[in-house]
Amino acid sequence: MKHKQAMNLKIMKYLIITLIICSCASNRSSTINNNEVADNTTVNERLDKQQDYLIIAFEEAIRSTSFTALIEHYKIESFPIEDLDKNDDFTEKKILFYANVIETYSGKHKDKIVYEMIVDINEDEIFNKEPILICLCEKEGILYWAGTGSIFPNKQKLINKANEIKTRVNKEKNKSNCFD
Repeated sequence: MKHKQAMNLKIMKYLIITLIICSCASNRSSTINNNEVADNTTVNERLDKQQDYLIIAFEEAIRSTSFTALIEHYKIESFPIEDLDKNDDFTEKKILFYANVIETYSGKHKDKIVYEMIVDINEDEIFNKEPILICLCEKEGILYWAGTGSIFPNKQKLINKANEIKTRVNKEKNKSNCFD
């Protein structure tokens, strides 16, 4: 039960971060003359600002997790988890994601990884074959999903940021998004 409460707090934290990022994205309101929005900033200026927020979130995710890499998924498996608390209606499943590692930015490099995600039994499994940047936690050699806000698009600005902090990030890690 304590693990579920901690996981719920972590999920809430990432939901708040995601909502902030999404609210910034939704501010791309319809354009007015010459591609300007109501406060006289251009859509491109707004998009640049949103990318800045994404870079900040990405840097924080790198610092607070065990492993960061550019990966490409090639397989997914899903298994129901036994419900130990029959008094609630919360049932989970474990999803295993298999991926090739294109480049590692923090943590020990591996050519291939398997990481797990524990989700509600009814949650859809999203399998994206396009390369993505991912920040994962590790416990006893097992990689696991750090929660909402730990998967990022394969964008050059983010890769540049990952390369910029690659050498110093292992010394600065706090792993606050990981359960140890």
